Amino acid sequence: MILPNKAIKVSESSLFKATKILPFIENNMSPIELYNITNKYLIDIPDFIQALDVLFVLGKIKLDLDNEVIIIA
Repeated sequence: MILPNKAIKVSESSLFKATKILPFIENNMSPIELYNITNKYLIDIPDFIQALDVLFVLGKIKLDLDNEVIIIA
């Protein structure tokens, strides 16, 4: 997880990127659908995955493994 500090700008942090994709998350949305919608805000897939990790750790989203969709917590 990339957090802001002296060397990393806030806009480059995973926390900032998580705030950019959070408004686009809808219940029962697949991660691929979410990436396709938000890829203009994130540079690459690792940034996207780190942002999802942040949201998961903060308890904002859950992953339904049976249906392979993101659920808003």
